Amino acid sequence: MTHEQFQDFLHIWDYKDIVMGNNALTELYKLFDGPEPRKKALIIFNSPHSFLTGPNSRPAPYAGQIIAERFPGRVANVAINWAKRRNEYRGLTQNGKWDAAFAACGNKSIGFDLAGTPFGEDRFDLRPGFFKKRLEYKEVYTGFIFYKPVGEWVFGLGIPNMADAGFVDELVRRDSEIWSGETMSSPEERAEIYDYYARIRSFRIPDLSGQTQFIEKIDRQISRYYKPGVEIRSGADRAGVGRGLPVSCL
Repeated sequence: MTHEQFQDFLHIWDYKDIVMGNNALTELYKLFDGPEPRKKALIIFNSPHSFLTGPNSRPAPYAGQIIAERFPGRVANVAINWAKRRNEYRGLTQNGKWDAAFAACGNKSIGFDLAGTPFGEDRFDLRPGFFKKRLEYKEVYTGFIFYKPVGEWVFGLGIPNMADAGFVDELVRRDSEIWSGETMSSPEERAEIYDYYARIRSFRIPDLSGQTQFIEKIDRQISRYYKPGVEIRSGADRAGVGRGLPVSCL
């Protein structure tokens, strides 16, 4: 694929979920109908590919929708806690209200169905302005997992042994042709590209340069609803946090 061909592909970007969903269905059929049939499978998608619904203006369904429609009543899509992002980190779900509830319970890892809970009735706010109509979390995801507060997340980059010496040239060609349209030929440029993909490294958000303000914003958002040792009083009575009511922890 050349740089020009990749740019042409971007014009049909909204339709890529059809390919993703159908590819997943092909593998699911192999698992469910194969010589040793399975009953369950786990598929990992980023958002928004995992959504069960999409904007009215979107020309094609999301991969999650395609799978759920093919197996009605048999699919659960589960989100994990996140920090909202658009080019840069913007904050927490419901401006920190959910994370405050988890903090009040000791930040224990937990998973639960969204239907029938105050969390599920909150407005879906992962992508502000993305949906024209108001959607609740339970309409986009069936379940939710809280796994550690954001400040304890560890990010990992790099894939070990992703390319041997004979594949480096092709790796560099693909990267440069797709993203810049220019061939990177200097030893330094080629080494930089390979290093980006193949070198294993991990880091926490607090350790990243320029992320201090982000962590401070998170702390301010959570403290609006919860401060250790202080009775919780706020308008955020949902999710068990507010109006002086005790937090109900599972």
